[in-house]
Amino acid sequence: SPWQNRAEGHIRETKRHIHRKMKANKVPKRLWSYCAKWSCDVRNKTTSNLFALEGRTPYEAIYNHTPDISSLCEFDFYEPVWYYEPNEFPEDKRILGRWLGEAHKVGQAMCYWVLTSTGKPIARSTVQPISDAEMATDVVKAELVAFDESISEKLSKNFEEIGRAHV
Repeated sequence: SPWQNRAEGHIRETKRHIHRKMKANKVPKRLWSYCAKWSCDVRNKTTSNLFALEGRTPYEAIYNHTPDISSLCEFDFYEPVWYYEPNEFPEDKRILGRWLGEAHKVGQAMCYWVLTSTGKPIARSTVQPISDAEMATDVVKAELVAFDESISEKLSKNFEEIGRAHV
C-alpha cells in the first residue's frame, strides 16, 4: 500500500512539483521528462524538513559534500535563454532557446539542455539568460512568440505522427 512505503510521499510531492512547474511555465507535455529531471535535481540539492537529514540536502547526505546549485540558481525550467552557435557571418551567433536543465555527464561542467526552434534539445555550455531589458523589447517578445508557436506546432505534430504509427 502507498502509505506503507516512505518513498511514496516523496514521489507524490515530486509529481506535484512537476505539474505546478509545467502549468506555470506553459511547458508542452512532451517535455515532462526534462521537467521531472529538473524537479529531482531541485529536490535533491535543497534542504527539506526531514529530521533525519539534520538540515542537510539529500545529495549531501549521500555524497558527503555540498552540492553545486549554481545552475539551479541561474535558470528556471523552460526559461527563455540565449545560446551560441559558431555560425558564419552574417548569421546570428546568439540564438533563442528554452532552458531544460543541466546536462549531466554530457560535455564539460555547466552544460545545459536547450530546446531549439526545431523542437530538438541540444547540449550547450554557452548559455546565458535573457536580461529583463531585452525581454521588454518588442523584437525579443515577437521572437519568443514565434519560437513558442513553432515549438507548439512541431511537438504536437510529432505527437500525432507517433499516435498514428501505433494505430
